[in-house]
Amino acid sequence: MSLSAKLERNVCVLLPNKVQLDITVGVKAIGQEVFNHVSELLGVKELHFFGLTVVKDNEHIFLDLEEKLTKYFPKEWKQDTGKGTQRRALPLLLFLKVQYYVENGRLICDRKARRLYCADLRERVLRSECRQQEALYFQLAGYALQAELADCPQLGQANGEVPYFQPKDYFPTWIVAKRGCEYLLRHGPKVHRELRGMSARDAVLLFIREACRLEDVPVTFYRLQKDKREEKGSALLGLTLRGMQVYQEVNNIRQLLYDFPWSNVGRLTFLGKKFEIQPDGLPSARKLVYYTGSPFRSRHLLQHLSNSHRLYLNLQPALKHLRHLEETEEKKRYRESYISDDLDLEPTASEGSPGLSRRSTSSSGIEADSRQRRASVEMPSVEEEEAGEEALLQRAASRGSSHTSGVDTGSKARTEEEDWQEDEMQLSVDEPEEVSVDEPEMQRLVELLEGVSVDSPVFTPETHWGDVTEQAVDGPDCQVKMRSSDSLEQVLKWRARGAVDRHSQSLDDVRLFQPPAPLSTTLQADTSHSYTFGLPDPKLDLQGPLNHGCHPLHYPAKPSFYGRRSMNCLALDLLGDEQLLEFILCIRTRSDAHVSKAVVRVLFTVLDSCGDGARRADVLAQIWSELRDRYASDGSATVTGRVLLCLTALSDYLFPSDKPSPQTLPAVEADPRLSSEFWGIIQGGLTHRDNLTRKRALYLLKRCVMLSEEDAVEFCCDPASPEGEIVFRWVPEKSQLLREFWEDYALILETLDENQIHLVRPVLNRINTLIEATVSDTEDSALLHPSWLQCVYQRMFHSENKTVMREGVCHLLDMQCIRSPAFALAFAQFIVGPFLDILAESSLFHRSSNQRIGERPEFGTKLEAFLVTFFSALPQESRGGVLLQLVQRLGSQHWCAVPILFLSQALSRLAPCPALDLQGLHAFREVLRCTMITHQVLLRGAAQCYLLDSALHLTDVTSVTLPDVFGFLAHFRAEESLCRGTPLWDQVCDWLLDCEGRFKCVLRDGDSNPEPGSERSVRGFVQNQLESFLRVPASIDVSASVPDPREAESLARAILLSADMQRRRPGESTPGGLEEVLHPLLDTLTRLRTNVYLPLSKTDKSLQLLLQLLQLRQLPRRGGSQSTHTADGVSVAVETAVLGVAEPVQEFLLRRLSGELCALCDVDRAALYLAVLRELVRLYAAVGWHRSSRLGGLVPALVHNCLRRLQEPEEKNPSVCGQVGLIVSMASLAQLCELGEEHRQELHPEALRALSSVTGHFFSSSSSSSSSSSSSSADLIRTLLKPAASATNQEGGADEGPDLRGWGRLAAHFVRDQWTCLRFVLASRAPAGPPLTVPAPAILGAAMEALAILPSDLVLPVLDCMTALLPQVALSAEALTVEAVTLAWKVVQGLSSNPHDFWPVLEGFVRFAFDRSLLELTDAQAPSLSATVRQIASELVELSEVKTGVFNVLIRHCCHTWLPSDPGSESQADACFSSALEHVDILAKACVHGPVFRRDQRLIQEVQTYVEQLGEECAANTAVTSDSRDEQFPRVCVLEFLSRLDGSCALHARLLEELVLLLLRKDLDISKSKVRYYSNSLQHRVKNRVWQTLLVLLPKLREGFVETLLGRVYEAGFCSNQASVKYLMEWVMVLVLCRHPALIDSLWACFSMDQEKTKTSVCTFLSVLVHLDIILPGAQDEAQQWQRAVDVALRWSFSHNFSVRLYALLALKRVWGLEGPRALAEDQAGGPGGLRGLGAVVQACLQQAETMQCTGNAMKNWTRIQEHFFFGAFHPLRDYSMETIFHTFPSLSELADDEWIPPWKFERLVDFSQSSVLPLRNPNQDLSQLQPGDWVQQDKEGEKEERWAEVQKKMTPWRLGVQDQDPELQPVPQQRAARLGKLHSALLVVASLIDKPTNLGGLCRTCEIFGASALVMDGLHHLKDKNFQALSVSAELWLPLLEVKPGELSDFLQVKKREGYCIVGVEQTANSQSLPDYRFPEKSLLLLGNEREGIPANLLQLLDVCVEIPQQGITRSLNVHVSAALLVWEYTRQHLIPGTQPTVTSNF
Repeated sequence: MSLSAKLERNVCVLLPNKVQLDITVGVKAIGQEVFNHVSELLGVKELHFFGLTVVKDNEHIFLDLEEKLTKYFPKEWKQDTGKGTQRRALPLLLFLKVQYYVENGRLICDRKARRLYCADLRERVLRSECRQQEALYFQLAGYALQAELADCPQLGQANGEVPYFQPKDYFPTWIVAKRGCEYLLRHGPKVHRELRGMSARDAVLLFIREACRLEDVPVTFYRLQKDKREEKGSALLGLTLRGMQVYQEVNNIRQLLYDFPWSNVGRLTFLGKKFEIQPDGLPSARKLVYYTGSPFRSRHLLQHLSNSHRLYLNLQPALKHLRHLEETEEKKRYRESYISDDLDLEPTASEGSPGLSRRSTSSSGIEADSRQRRASVEMPSVEEEEAGEEALLQRAASRGSSHTSGVDTGSKARTEEEDWQEDEMQLSVDEPEEVSVDEPEMQRLVELLEGVSVDSPVFTPETHWGDVTEQAVDGPDCQVKMRSSDSLEQVLKWRARGAVDRHSQSLDDVRLFQPPAPLSTTLQADTSHSYTFGLPDPKLDLQGPLNHGCHPLHYPAKPSFYGRRSMNCLALDLLGDEQLLEFILCIRTRSDAHVSKAVVRVLFTVLDSCGDGARRADVLAQIWSELRDRYASDGSATVTGRVLLCLTALSDYLFPSDKPSPQTLPAVEADPRLSSEFWGIIQGGLTHRDNLTRKRALYLLKRCVMLSEEDAVEFCCDPASPEGEIVFRWVPEKSQLLREFWEDYALILETLDENQIHLVRPVLNRINTLIEATVSDTEDSALLHPSWLQCVYQRMFHSENKTVMREGVCHLLDMQCIRSPAFALAFAQFIVGPFLDILAESSLFHRSSNQRIGERPEFGTKLEAFLVTFFSALPQESRGGVLLQLVQRLGSQHWCAVPILFLSQALSRLAPCPALDLQGLHAFREVLRCTMITHQVLLRGAAQCYLLDSALHLTDVTSVTLPDVFGFLAHFRAEESLCRGTPLWDQVCDWLLDCEGRFKCVLRDGDSNPEPGSERSVRGFVQNQLESFLRVPASIDVSASVPDPREAESLARAILLSADMQRRRPGESTPGGLEEVLHPLLDTLTRLRTNVYLPLSKTDKSLQLLLQLLQLRQLPRRGGSQSTHTADGVSVAVETAVLGVAEPVQEFLLRRLSGELCALCDVDRAALYLAVLRELVRLYAAVGWHRSSRLGGLVPALVHNCLRRLQEPEEKNPSVCGQVGLIVSMASLAQLCELGEEHRQELHPEALRALSSVTGHFFSSSSSSSSSSSSSSADLIRTLLKPAASATNQEGGADEGPDLRGWGRLAAHFVRDQWTCLRFVLASRAPAGPPLTVPAPAILGAAMEALAILPSDLVLPVLDCMTALLPQVALSAEALTVEAVTLAWKVVQGLSSNPHDFWPVLEGFVRFAFDRSLLELTDAQAPSLSATVRQIASELVELSEVKTGVFNVLIRHCCHTWLPSDPGSESQADACFSSALEHVDILAKACVHGPVFRRDQRLIQEVQTYVEQLGEECAANTAVTSDSRDEQFPRVCVLEFLSRLDGSCALHARLLEELVLLLLRKDLDISKSKVRYYSNSLQHRVKNRVWQTLLVLLPKLREGFVETLLGRVYEAGFCSNQASVKYLMEWVMVLVLCRHPALIDSLWACFSMDQEKTKTSVCTFLSVLVHLDIILPGAQDEAQQWQRAVDVALRWSFSHNFSVRLYALLALKRVWGLEGPRALAEDQAGGPGGLRGLGAVVQACLQQAETMQCTGNAMKNWTRIQEHFFFGAFHPLRDYSMETIFHTFPSLSELADDEWIPPWKFERLVDFSQSSVLPLRNPNQDLSQLQPGDWVQQDKEGEKEERWAEVQKKMTPWRLGVQDQDPELQPVPQQRAARLGKLHSALLVVASLIDKPTNLGGLCRTCEIFGASALVMDGLHHLKDKNFQALSVSAELWLPLLEVKPGELSDFLQVKKREGYCIVGVEQTANSQSLPDYRFPEKSLLLLGNEREGIPANLLQLLDVCVEIPQQGITRSLNVHVSAALLVWEYTRQHLIPGTQPTVTSNF
């Protein structure tokens, strides 16, 4: 086999159209080669939107075309797989797929590429699942048929036996399954037929456009993991047309979580496998974190995302223009349709049709302007238009990315060369070009698409034709631009130049690339003397590159910079004022690259050409004025960066060193330093998000400061400004102070750019220095403006490092100078602006490491102190305005729950002052309304409390009225903050009482001077408001809607507040006068029975107010019970008043609900009536009236009327009146049934008897169909018919009929109410009662139908009915029950994002799916049902990991079911408990439950704990009902359940044993899967929870089971465990051996295990020996066991492992110290001296341990281990308690504090049963007083924060700081460096003998830093090497580089010798000189040797001297780079340092 054949491999590429391409490539081929082969085989040049993919882990990964194929294919592909002719081919499969989707197919110019694109989309359409867009699939099928088959066959042709298409090829499978093939074959041709006459091209374009409307078609999915533990990722990242989407996969169904357009994506970060999405505009606590599974996927995913983003941005102008084109074409079709019926505007173009050349508008010397062409006489054909259009699009699209499109740079350059040559041949001076006609719109589209790339704009030649001019030749018929003869000479000259390496590209480089050679030519290699980076070839004449042969252009109708004309074609020396203005306009609008070139080529030339200083000053003033105006009109970040770019480029002209004094120049116009706008630009740049802009601003600042110091003239910007507003001032007398200030300032800003906290923290003391300089004595106060400090803080706020950001905020909070009024006022706008913005970052509020859960975060305390100090320091006249701005800012942005809570708390601590007026109340209202909608309830309520407290003591009561106050109070929710019985309510009452009489009067209409009467008292205001509320005009409109209830709620709250105010008055104890206040209401309610003509709105308002009074009067629950009404006088007074009018209200409700309600608006009115009725019944129950005749008369009558109405025959034509009557009757009946369930034991007997008649309505045989003997399920639940529209409406009359919008919701409520009644019926049936007339399976089926159609928030009654039916259907209808449970679970999952309805429905579902009847089923009885229940339990546990509290509901229900508080008889108790044996896994999951939450989730929980521990100090704790969603509740609940079990009961013992085995299996699985795991990881926590539970269960286990269990415990001890787990294991062993001493022999066997297996795990068993004093007393052979313990401890005391020795010595010390067992052993050994020999050995060992290395870690660790809590204060028996196990041990073993369970949780969350064996609290508190610590830890000495005077700083290598990010501003490296003050030496470093890129990169950096004149290398190709670039860090941009091959080095050295260079070699020779003794000549050439061989002998002869470096070590030589660095530094020290040392060391 030939060598080439061995290196060839086969690759199979599968195309989207299922075509297969077989390609042969080399083994080392890259993806680009395969892509090029595909492009050539297909004959398609434009595959820009496609990519090659390979399948990895069932996922398509797009290849990086620059990488080798071996990175994607298995190793076998690279290896030779056979010999000779038997070589086995291993073709690998690749796929050609669309990588970048577009929404308009016209962007794809090539027809074949468009067809491939369409085929890819068709494949995705067939897999699409957008079931709500079924009609769109039919339309897409029609387009596909039209594109493939043209027009639909005629009916005769289509009626054949064989259909002309197969549905499966054009429709998704779900549509085929749903509709069937027959349906699709019948209707598909109809859609196809509608497209008759459409061209295939149009069909393809429409298919592409419409397919993009399917959300799952133009999207590429990547599977992600939510956490590292996931084996298969459950999250999906979708890359869409306009951004990306995040889905979660649940049961193989994608659920959309987030949709991020590109504009909302702030940052994407990949850290290894970690993938972070930071949405723009949201706090970083909201960032999303996922995992990709491998860095390989991360890299490819990031590349795909970034490329897609760039392509999206670049295509937007083209897409916008295409949309405009399409709109124009539509209009054109309409205008021209009368010409021809079958006019086709875009038919397929012929190949020969003339069109616009791809390069006809190229600017290679000729600018074609389509707007000035004369149109041809004949209209071009449609084919010609299409050809021209596609050619233009092809030209534009061909400028795509060379990296992603598969077309490399070389091929693209070759294409440009061919076109360039073609233009040369077509266009000459004598033969004008024949220009074809084209549409201006398409020309514009080409311009928009030009340069579009997913990587970066492509280098285009037209921007480099600086010496080519244009001439416009006007003729009668055409205008053609031609090249002049001078231009042609220049072209020939440029074409003769050699190619330059791509790295030599520079935006200012005036040299041009040679036009690339055609595809067939071979590029010439660089010669040994080629140059780069601006070093000119000596053979080329570069004199005057800009103005050679230039002629000015004169276009009277157009400006000089019209269109796309290159600016380099202008005669710059003749540029006038108008052209200069046009140039500045170009600066405004062009990109940074264009501006950089323009500044260098235009402005520098203009300024240099100015003959005198006056002309230059005028030009500079004009430029500065324009830039200043631009910034003033638009001070955005983009404009700021652009202006700073221009100012930096012009810095040498604006700020020359020889400039005269500023006093001699005109203000502002000549010197920007005298303008405040200039310093605003500088400050804006210093705080800019772009690093480059910040560097430019700092450079200008440093230059201005140095220039001011050199001028030594006092000046300030804008002298007319007030003293405190002067931003910059220079005073020569204070020069030293100012210089020190700006040096520190520059140092701080440069350090902050490092974004590393270890660099930033040391310079924070410099900020203190700045502060001291800013707030010094009064004389210097105006020198330094505080805004400069604000720039520093804002820069820290914007840092990407969160630690730096937090450090900056904390430093500002600790700033003491804020106490100064002037300083506080200067910082006011910064506080309410950037500072307030950064406080939205939730991560700032994490508690410190020394704080525990429940403590207030340290940052919150600092924030409160800062704001209090700040507002106290503000002047009184400014305090209100600043405070108002702050509150308004709070309401203008979104806040997370934690920041707004602590900000509100800080505001509530401000000193009381009348600072806010009505506008302030409105601002607080906006905070409540806008920023606190979705927060957690408790935190939202707490924030409301603090905001209300702030508003009370900061409001000026004289500027607000009582209506304003009560209107403001209406926005506080009673269920969250402002409710009766809370301290906040009492505070509001006291505030109203104190301010009464001082409120602003309300102006009545016509009153100009109101008298201070009752309106200013709260009681008078309430009375007036009540009268006004009930004062309504008489009306007979019965269709009026119900008034807004919020007005009634606000008034009821005002009434109760006034009553409580009266009660709190001095000397008052009762709410006197409440009945008088309520008199208008009571009077209205009394007349409800007698006055039937009361206005409807008045009755509604009175009942609304009555309802609100009854609801708001109640005091919050405390201690789990409702506060009695006798304890509160206001409640008693309200109840007494209501009971007085209860009878007329009751009669009114009965009358209205019995048939008077018949309009649609009456449905809401009925809801009001029923709510009032519900509150009345509850009031009756509270006062003992429930058994009175009041309910006895109301309930039967209402039930009778409702049933009568419901049993009436159905209307033939349903009317609104009739259907509303049904709705009201069923709602009334449902309300009565709910009250019957709630007060079943308290209702009047007549009421209960009446409610029992409801059963007959549902199950009466008379109500069933006459054709059947029993009711069917269809008759069980009645549906509500929708009324028909009125006849007049149908006929087009004026009557519009009723508004039936929302009827579906009414129908759903109607069904829900029936199920509510049915729930009451099923619950009230006796178990032994008669059977129902409808079978239970039929009812269950009807319930499933209701679940399917009802909204999810209305299904709770249905679930309850299903629960009641379960005992009857679980076994008899298992399949139906499984279906019902599954359907109900889907309903619950659908509500997971709706917290309001989710939790009640979840509880109902758990009662249903985990009913006792289901839990008792075994696998043998109902296998499918049991498996379903287990599966749902597992999914509930998974859901609880992301939604805290879900598992709480399940475990609470199960524990109560298995062990009820009142189990009844023993048999019943056993029957209940036996089902627990079938679900032990639920208990096991509860024992180890507790997910590891993200940091932001943990913050919410910790702050919530802090709020809870505030108690009644925060009213939200009283108002908000506890939701029992504590994450530790499942563990607490199951532990309480297990503590109640009795080990002597067989059932209980069996459950305990199975649970223990299951827990041990969990521990073993973790140990096997993860040998080592991190501290506080989930694995660590689970293991810790397992052993905690085992400790609790140990006393309840049988002895026989414990004996079998102990072996597993020992086995677990041999595994690697964290310290906390190890302590628990050892405690278990000690307790087992103490209770069962006969098992002690098994312990000695553990010490006999293989040494390799035990390793350090033997320490676990040695720890048990330390507590031998507890184990031995129960042993029979105590002396023998003691002897064995001594032998074991002594043997392990000589272990080679230090830790094992320490444990063994400690065990030996404790065991030997046991007096009793030792005495027994001595007696058995023969007397007191029987152990003398053993004793001597033991004493020697212990003495050595006590004296080991008195200093050092050994002694420290010996001391620590003896003092450790487990071996010291801890006693295994005395400290055995729940507190020790779950709180003390975790805290002492440094387990995360969120893992601690304090004893109060057992008392608060559950009713924990106390036990003498295992008490809840530890009676001995000595252990809890210890501090955490482990003996193996190093010393933790307090890290005292130190502020260093000397800090780390990157050296500034020359005078003014370097514009290291602006290399494009200077043409060559020497000029770049020289312009910035860099000094060059004459040293020439020759490294041609070095071949390692790392050494060359380091040398390049060293030579550039120390100012070498040039570096010579063997080839410039090293510049591309990544290793070189990593070491050089862009030094090659600033250092001249020369290329000399090693073979030519001898000639090169001889030439340099003749030029006067001294050739110095770095080599050890016999005559070499020592480096310290050698004096370098100024013109020195340093020759470096090869890394291995040194300098060859032939070159040694050419050296003038050899220099060696003295060595003291043994190693032979230094690295060549290190050696060179030493010599270069020595040369620099000798020649550059003495004369320029002050400059080098200067900070400026």
